[in-house]
Amino acid sequence: MTNYASIANFKTEESVLVREKCVICFGSALGMNYGALTCSACKMFFRRSAEKKLSYNCKKDNQCSIAQRKCRACRFQKCLNFGMTFYSFRGQLAQNFNNLDQKLELLLKELTIKDGKNYTKFINYYSNEDPSLVDVLKNSNVMKMKKRTPHTVTDSHDWAFLGIHARISYFMDFEFINKLSLNDKVILFKYNALRMGCMTEAMRCFTAKRAYLVTPSGEDVYLPIFRRIFEKTPALLDQTSCMVLYKFIELNITNEECILLALIFFCNPAISDELSEKAKETLSRHQKRYCSALLQYCQSTCQKSAPSRLTDLLSLYNVTNKAYDGFQYLCMTFQCLAPDFRGKQLVYDTCLDIEKNNSKENSSQKVQKQNQKINGIF
Repeated sequence: MTNYASIANFKTEESVLVREKCVICFGSALGMNYGALTCSACKMFFRRSAEKKLSYNCKKDNQCSIAQRKCRACRFQKCLNFGMTFYSFRGQLAQNFNNLDQKLELLLKELTIKDGKNYTKFINYYSNEDPSLVDVLKNSNVMKMKKRTPHTVTDSHDWAFLGIHARISYFMDFEFINKLSLNDKVILFKYNALRMGCMTEAMRCFTAKRAYLVTPSGEDVYLPIFRRIFEKTPALLDQTSCMVLYKFIELNITNEECILLALIFFCNPAISDELSEKAKETLSRHQKRYCSALLQYCQSTCQKSAPSRLTDLLSLYNVTNKAYDGFQYLCMTFQCLAPDFRGKQLVYDTCLDIEKNNSKENSSQKVQKQNQKINGIF
């Protein structure tokens, strides 16, 4: 696989990201724009073309190399091929979501915008605060966020902390989740924060065309102390961190599919017997809604192969659970071998608090039960 190793940090208009190549023209990338990793020039070119509904013709039968950005027709087509979508551009939206009914189109648009805003804030801001999970759930403003600069240093543990906070903020923005009791929300995020992290980080690296998992600033996702503890079994670390990413690459998953899957997996009422009956009923209702949306999406994009595509996508639940179990094992071992290490409380509450996260059921029993619940939806 191609090695997309990082080079250095730099400041941009929207974010401070590892220096990558634009997937359109191969210049220095600005960051994620309209669904693809692009430079500023290609971002503005796509926006202008989409907003004004411009039409281009290629003199070479759409066979140009656009490295020099000379052929606008081929350049714009490459933007579309890499999944760039500008929602004000209704014609292109209709092309991307060919057979979607209006309700599904609006749902996907709403979810994509919500996800994009959350990601932008995650990349652009940081915090030195150290709240607990309960603190964050009680008060969404407990984290005092600061604008990132080129001199901001963020290690893998801090990125994990910021990622967990971003995921909590994202899901708490859904009214039906926000209205759950504090106890139910604590249970949900204790069991789901790490699982959702496996998916969101895999999607970020998949979109950036990476062959392995790294932080947004290009560092190893494991702290050096983690690597030292597992120096005799480095493959275990890499296999655990890349498990979901490799499945994404295999399936060539779309952003819409990933967003819907994350909601389906998060809204699993069987995630814990500790959830209240009211919470289970609420989660079950919304899980069915997002499952229905994913089925419709598969039918519109894959047509006759929709059932097969849906089955492949739902198989990600097993992969995500395997990655989750792997990280749980690594965290438990890390706790035993580095008892003096103390990181952010939010990370501890959602990833390292093994004893509280484990119920009387063993891991395999829980996974089997959760799989039965997912498979029973259809």
